[in-house]
Amino acid sequence: MTLKAQLGNVAEGAELVLAPGEYTESLSVNKDVLLQARDGGKVTICPRRDTAVKVTGGDVTLRGFTIVSGKGQCFAVEVTGG
Repeated sequence: MTLKAQLGNVAEGAELVLAPGEYTESLSVNKDVLLQARDGGKVTICPRRDTAVKVTGGDVTLRGFTIVSGKGQCFAVEVTGG
């Protein structure tokens, strides 16, 4: 299941525990959520292009993450709201 799909399935204010590993997709977050790597592992978000994590609203916390920007003129993390 993609990060986007997993995030879409959690309620506002919930905790989403992700399997350790590398994800090559961008993530857009617009709600209160805690994103955490399972069992103290490490989650790497490294899209092929585009901003890796974009926060457009909510109170967002990331634990156990490495975030790498995609190729080109983009940010690793962009916060426009929240």
